Amino acid sequence: MRKYHNIIKQNILHKYKGNLLDIGTGNGGDLHKWKNFRKIVCVEPDHEKIKVLKERISKSEIRNRISILQNTIQNVELRDIYDVATCFFALNDFTYTNITRMLSNIAKNINGIFCLIFFDYNLFSDDINSSSITYKQCIQTEINQFNDIIDRSSYIYLLSSLRYAHSECDNIMYINITDSYVINHYECAINSIRVKEIFVKYGFKLLNEYNVDLFPFLDKSQISYTSNIKVIEFSNINEF
Repeated sequence: MRKYHNIIKQNILHKYKGNLLDIGTGNGGDLHKWKNFRKIVCVEPDHEKIKVLKERISKSEIRNRISILQNTIQNVELRDIYDVATCFFALNDFTYTNITRMLSNIAKNINGIFCLIFFDYNLFSDDINSSSITYKQCIQTEINQFNDIIDRSSYIYLLSSLRYAHSECDNIMYINITDSYVINHYECAINSIRVKEIFVKYGFKLLNEYNVDLFPFLDKSQISYTSNIKVIEFSNINEF
């Protein structure tokens, strides 16, 4: 799965250059894909992930081009203008309000391309429950009822209930991928229609939108899982 995701991201990043703003950098798995960028700024709030990210940067030949801002993208203070902004597989940790606040905060610092890779709830067809991947809806939306997959005494249940009740997401998804960083993870189900509406509101135009190609080395459950991935590229290039 990681190999597949890396191919998707590499196919996007090789097209661009200039200053890069990477949102939700995580452990820095994309670092080797940034060689064509002049300057890279990573925005990541998680302290433990930043430890790994710093270690990877210290060993990189482009380490002098990379800086880290430990903050959320909704609250970070940016001074520079970026030719490219990327948010790869982090958008599903955002609610629709989070996305709105992100753009309210940083849209003025983007003059170029904003590229998203995320799991589009519009593409979701059925739960996946295999030995390698579990990907399930937590809410039966037709009756507004939570499934037993969330412990009702946990903070996740309370948070999920509030988000869904206030239309901050379309569902809550449970994900567990064997031999990966994604273990017993909950994320927001967001749909591409709402995402595009929010970006247009902040002056972005749709440049490209597509579902990713499915490679033959994926097994049946991996194909089902990755068939939910959407790539959207926006542009707000100001021409004078």
